[in-house]
Amino acid sequence: MTVVDNIHFRFGNYTHYLHTCRNHQRKRITVLTTSKVVVRRQDIETTEKRPVLPKMSLLTVFIAAGTLFAPLILCNGEDVHIETRLGPMVGIKKNDAMVSVFYNIPFAKPPLGSLRFAKPVPYGNWTGTLNATTPGKRCMQVAFFESFEMSEDCLQLNIYVPNSVNISSTVQTPVMVFIHGGGFTGGGADLYDSSELSRQGGVIIVTIQYRLGIFGFFSLGNEEASGNYGLWDQMLALKWVNQNIGSFGGNAGAVTVFGQSAGGVSSLFLSLIPENKNVFHRVIVQSGNLLVSNSTQASYDIGELLGCSNNIGTSTFVACLRNKDPNTILTTSSTYRFTGAGLPFTPNVDGELLKKTPESLLNDFSSEEYKFFSSLDFMTGTIKTDGNIFLVSLSESIQNALGINLTAGVSTEEFCNTLVPAILNVPYKNNTLVSKRLCEEYRVQNNVSEQSRQMLQFVTDYTFAYPAFGGLRAHSSQNLASNTYQYVFELEAERSRLLQRPPVWYIGPGHGDEMFYLFPNIHLTDVQKNVSASIIKYWTNFAKSGNPNHPALPHWPSYNNADQAYLNFGEVIEPGMTYKMKRMKLWDEEIPQILEQSYPIVNTQSGPIKGINKQMGEEPNKGSVSAFYNIPYAAPPIGELRFSKPKPFGNWSGTRDATQYGPECMQAELTPFPKSEDCLQLNVFVPGVPSPSSKKTVMVWIHGGGYIAGSSLIYDGSNIAHQGDVIVVTINYRLGIFGFLSLNDPVGKGNYGLWDQILALQWVQRNIAAFGGDPSSVTIFGESAGGFSVSLLSLIPSNRGLFHRVISQSGVAASRWAFGSSEPATRSVGDMLGCSRQLSSQLYIDCLRKVNASSLNDYTIAYLQRDPSTIRQLLEFTPYIDDELFHHMPSKILSNSSLLEHEFLISLDLISGTVRTEGSLLAGVINQPAVQEKFNINITAGISTEFMCDNFTKTLVSEFFDGNNRVKDLICEKYTVQNNMTEQGRRMLDIFTDFVFVAPSFIQLQSHSLQNVRSKSFQYVLERKKVTLDGTLSYYPPWYDPPGHAEDLYYLFPQSIGLTSPVDLQYSKVMMSYWTNFAKYG
Repeated sequence: MTVVDNIHFRFGNYTHYLHTCRNHQRKRITVLTTSKVVVRRQDIETTEKRPVLPKMSLLTVFIAAGTLFAPLILCNGEDVHIETRLGPMVGIKKNDAMVSVFYNIPFAKPPLGSLRFAKPVPYGNWTGTLNATTPGKRCMQVAFFESFEMSEDCLQLNIYVPNSVNISSTVQTPVMVFIHGGGFTGGGADLYDSSELSRQGGVIIVTIQYRLGIFGFFSLGNEEASGNYGLWDQMLALKWVNQNIGSFGGNAGAVTVFGQSAGGVSSLFLSLIPENKNVFHRVIVQSGNLLVSNSTQASYDIGELLGCSNNIGTSTFVACLRNKDPNTILTTSSTYRFTGAGLPFTPNVDGELLKKTPESLLNDFSSEEYKFFSSLDFMTGTIKTDGNIFLVSLSESIQNALGINLTAGVSTEEFCNTLVPAILNVPYKNNTLVSKRLCEEYRVQNNVSEQSRQMLQFVTDYTFAYPAFGGLRAHSSQNLASNTYQYVFELEAERSRLLQRPPVWYIGPGHGDEMFYLFPNIHLTDVQKNVSASIIKYWTNFAKSGNPNHPALPHWPSYNNADQAYLNFGEVIEPGMTYKMKRMKLWDEEIPQILEQSYPIVNTQSGPIKGINKQMGEEPNKGSVSAFYNIPYAAPPIGELRFSKPKPFGNWSGTRDATQYGPECMQAELTPFPKSEDCLQLNVFVPGVPSPSSKKTVMVWIHGGGYIAGSSLIYDGSNIAHQGDVIVVTINYRLGIFGFLSLNDPVGKGNYGLWDQILALQWVQRNIAAFGGDPSSVTIFGESAGGFSVSLLSLIPSNRGLFHRVISQSGVAASRWAFGSSEPATRSVGDMLGCSRQLSSQLYIDCLRKVNASSLNDYTIAYLQRDPSTIRQLLEFTPYIDDELFHHMPSKILSNSSLLEHEFLISLDLISGTVRTEGSLLAGVINQPAVQEKFNINITAGISTEFMCDNFTKTLVSEFFDGNNRVKDLICEKYTVQNNMTEQGRRMLDIFTDFVFVAPSFIQLQSHSLQNVRSKSFQYVLERKKVTLDGTLSYYPPWYDPPGHAEDLYYLFPQSIGLTSPVDLQYSKVMMSYWTNFAKYG
């Protein structure tokens, strides 16, 4: 047995620990401490003879040293004992006892319970002796390639102390704190054995862990859940090092933070947080970038998937998630499909740690953030093919969706037409001019292998090399206080850290491959060993003095913006200048110039607004469309403005960014777009570059969706604008109960969605000239409920002058679907929400105004979907008589030419039309399992005459003809087919088509054209079947015969809906020409 004596001396304010090994082969190394303890002696039984300790001589050594220290014993056994101000711990020795390692040291309390999604709290002291002999568990993450233990209780660090630490000296050892990478979703401190780095470099290495994924970067964008918890963890770890590293012989005044990939990003961000001043002094960013994201939507989405409704308030929402099992959260978040740019959970601009985007902070030389950054010695660099991370990012399913095979390589066409636009879609807002220029730079003709390699260079430059260039330029600008260094790593490795089986065309080294040399824990060739030794020497020299150079190494010149010097790590280590100068100029100068030209600014009455120019053809500004998104035309309809007429938005301050779509109005989750009650915005599409003198015809699109769904986001007006040389405006309006609540009285008049449309048209009249539009030539057009709306707007005389022509597609005011009382639906939703029918109208509306928008939306949807087996054909939230917009039913207006409403209608040019099988709406309903089960029918086989007559027709007549059996019999007689169920099915759809769409269109056209010499009337019927396949046919019975409801939209909005067939696209051009010619000339 081995006996260890713990002899404690009190001497003034100093306490000294002495650990003596009974095994005489053990060595003693001392480290510093400032702890106070009482004198005590512990004897552990041994069979060996106990040596006599010269106590006084030891005290003399302590006093002579002029400081205090505790012996750290490195024995041939496993244990290494040390005392810190937080308590004693035991570690282990490694590398032939040349390095002492202390694993799993907690720096924060376990982030469990109320500490989940919260800033970390210091761990404080521990009781007893901390066992630091084995690595701790990794933070919660998905295990892709190996199994390992993980836990939320993972906020710990590891310390590597070399034997070169001279405890008897007052000179303490520099410290390097390593932050691991892994895309902020994976990795761990245990993956980076720092023994050799510590031993060869003669520095203390600390490796830290931080929360990952949703656990580390969950954010709701407010003070209750601001995010960046992973960064807060890193900062707390650095503070722990600052306060405690002296116990290990480390110099808290010489700390270097370094990290790779996400660890490099973290290192850079930490150097932009002034609160870290004096916590560390140098920074090394390895293959990092300026990656930030907005995790809010992903956080809410995952919460919803976990059963935490986002309409319960932020505190309750967070509390709900804190109660969920961590493995369930991990599984749900790992399968979540993120639709934004980059990764769903990364650092974000939270207004506290990061007050602005990193780019803004780096370029603001007067900011405190830049002052701190420039005070640090800075080293950064990249790997030749950092972009190989792209090969890992694109799964096989994504490749299949894109129609590419990265293993085989990519052609020039695939690179230019698919990959570049896909990569740049979000960050550059699908700017086709940028895509075109980058395609020109990185394209390679007739060589798939080289094109594939250039594809990775494109990703390397965009993701890593150019961000590094920006950081270097910012740091060295007018900076005499600190040093700046750049490196490039180009030595090919025998293996790839990321790619288990690289494609045959691949040439490295790739992302993370320098880690083989910095943490040399694998077999290396002699050449690689030399490079490894050099890298370790350079890195640790930099940590010691801020200068990586050493007499035995090739000279590494410092970086300045004139010479742009760097050191290249290849088979020969040698300096170079202006790394990738041509391509850095492309990203730094040309692309911003293209973007500047791509963002036209229009001065509206509400203020200047910045849009985006999208290339449609080959020639810039002749084959392009300028798009302006998310322009508010009304104040947010919230609070007292819910269930009220909209109010104009007014003016905004500064130049409004109109380069991205806004949210959809509240509705069911049928699309991936965000939903909001604050949704009253419109989008403007202008051919070429806006010119106020151009006087172009204007077309305003009103979307359909049964008054309960749809949005302007679905309909990109670029093609119509480009094809017809017209300005297209698409608008949002309130839907469902938000837009069409009605109590059929002066307090709850309803029609708020129509008032929204009118206010949008008034905005167009006031502002469209600034975009080059002619306010005296405005056509409104819409489909389905949008067609109903267009037709109803043409029956409101107060709209005179707002528009001049009308196109009603598959929907007119005469339809029984277009107009009706919403009071029954309003009252039913109110019942569900506890708003009593006994309340006065004002109190009833006040009750509904107090309901959270999401809850109101959810209950409305629940009411509308209350019976999945119904075949009722009734829209429940629609416009109705309010004695303000409408004084009569549309049928009365259309039949009475003496009314002012009719006079306004016939002053407008009109197109009205339908699609052959509008009854596809019904086909989709009866194809549902619940319907077939309820009525005991097999839709695949067709429809029986009995079902058509006794169920469908009976229901229709009951709802719209007071159950008149004579009407039922007439309909049944007209549409009956004997002994042919599939044809009978098609005839039943014809009933629906004729009743809801064709007959009302005929009535409107007849009313409009009768003795009308003031305006023109046109009718169309779409009967062509498109060639493009879109998968919608599976929604219908096999006997269904297209085209169906809304298929005319494929030709008007081919880009939005995905029309691909050349024949279809040519047909689309013809149809758009008819529509735009009508808008121009009537």
